[in-house]
Amino acid sequence: MSYIVLSRKYRPRTFDEVVGQKHITETLKNAIDSDRVGQAYIFSGTRGTGKTTMARILAKALNCLKGPTSSPCLECAICLSIDSGDDVDVIEIDGASHNSVEDVRELRANANYRPARARYKIYYIDEVHMLSNAAFNALLKTLEEPPAHVKFIFATTEPHKIPLTIQSRCQRFDFRSISAADIQQRLSFIAKSEGLKVDEGALSLITRFAAGSMRDGESLLDQVVSCSTGAVSRTEVETVLGVVPTEALSKLFGCLGEADTAGALETVDSVLSGGTAARQFLGELIDYLRDVLVTRECGADSALLVRSEDERGMLAEDAGRMSEDALVYAMGLLSETYARLGRFPLSRGLLDVSIIKLSRVEDFLKLRGFLDGLRSGQSGGAGPVYGGRAEGGVPGAPFALEKTSQEEPAQEATSLEEAVVAEALKRWPLVGRALQRRADMAVDGDTVRISLPANAKIELARFEDESLHRALEDAASRFLGRKVCIKAACVLDAKVEDTPPESTGKTGKWEMVRQDPSVRRVLEIFGGTISNVEE
Repeated sequence: MSYIVLSRKYRPRTFDEVVGQKHITETLKNAIDSDRVGQAYIFSGTRGTGKTTMARILAKALNCLKGPTSSPCLECAICLSIDSGDDVDVIEIDGASHNSVEDVRELRANANYRPARARYKIYYIDEVHMLSNAAFNALLKTLEEPPAHVKFIFATTEPHKIPLTIQSRCQRFDFRSISAADIQQRLSFIAKSEGLKVDEGALSLITRFAAGSMRDGESLLDQVVSCSTGAVSRTEVETVLGVVPTEALSKLFGCLGEADTAGALETVDSVLSGGTAARQFLGELIDYLRDVLVTRECGADSALLVRSEDERGMLAEDAGRMSEDALVYAMGLLSETYARLGRFPLSRGLLDVSIIKLSRVEDFLKLRGFLDGLRSGQSGGAGPVYGGRAEGGVPGAPFALEKTSQEEPAQEATSLEEAVVAEALKRWPLVGRALQRRADMAVDGDTVRISLPANAKIELARFEDESLHRALEDAASRFLGRKVCIKAACVLDAKVEDTPPESTGKTGKWEMVRQDPSVRRVLEIFGGTISNVEE
């Protein structure tokens, strides 16, 4: 006997076996039991939700030798022939290839003849929206007053394309997308019935990619089982379906949390080098972002997550690395990039730029908050604050990493610079790297003076963060063995004065610019000075 695919072998045969469409099965069962069966039905819904299956079950319920009954026997010749799709009185028509007015005229002529052996002659037209307008018009009269022995069932994925004159003559049932829990439970049942070993992570991944379609889930299970020689694992499913491993996405988040731009770009490159398209990678990254946000709000055990236990653990860890504002900003940025990649599919640079922006997300969020404040005319502040306090982090650091017990103990610093830089890297990586590369430190009594280059205004502004400043002072005090304070400045600050030259004679305009609230706020945030005033 030839192999029967799982989607056909395990097609539901009774109303009670149908998954996820109880609102339809109960209505049809009650209609049959109370002898209130309509003359025509429209079954609408996305692919793989049970439209054809429901039509065959309804046909069996009406034509079973022991019926009409809501529980067909499944053993009589009529039930068996309807199940196989070759019953002479249940005519299944493809609307895409039989969409002309001539086809409908032939249907009308044949509908006048009584069924050969069954109780009803049932016409099932799949993709009925493909019929031409003339064909629909030719069907109207027969559909409104059909012979007593005829029933119509129309199936469609696009109900809005069916004329209202047709819809008004039918009872319409909308098939819903099947829930992830129902799909995974059904796939688990099929795997056990077939004697297949499929772990929970593999079933979760198949369910997620089924996207509400039971047939898609069964087809994917069939595919991955064919490629496996033993127990089916999540890794094998990822390989067969070309899915980005969850571990790679979690590793990318770790790099972003540490502001490790180079590591993030290398992680993306390793995924794309395996054959994954940039747009597919972005789509899965956005889905992962959504799951991280759900984990942050609802917990890792939420039913809203279609993930295995191992994946839920990774999501819980990543949810502690970032704030909600950072997540929302990241999803907006990646969604925009995803749309742009649809127009420029080979532009790898768009993806790399987005990753770089995410690695410096705290700067973009603060700048956006400042600009929003200027636009709204707020002179007393920089406007709404984006970012927040991540768990275990500091204010304004959306991607601040949590300290975990697994972290290796820090090595003992051998110099003041190493002690301060190590503390800065732990508290605020961007400041730490700036100190590591660009700063000079000198001890002046009870003061540690940090000198930054003249173009390091942004890094200098970071020292205004009270918790960071206090942490660096504590680190320096511990190393020196006495209480010290830290003062940071750009090396050219003392040489630049925002006062007008005596020869210009424009002191009035300088004073007006200096007193402008927006200018004062810019100077305060970025540590700037006024070097010139132009008309």
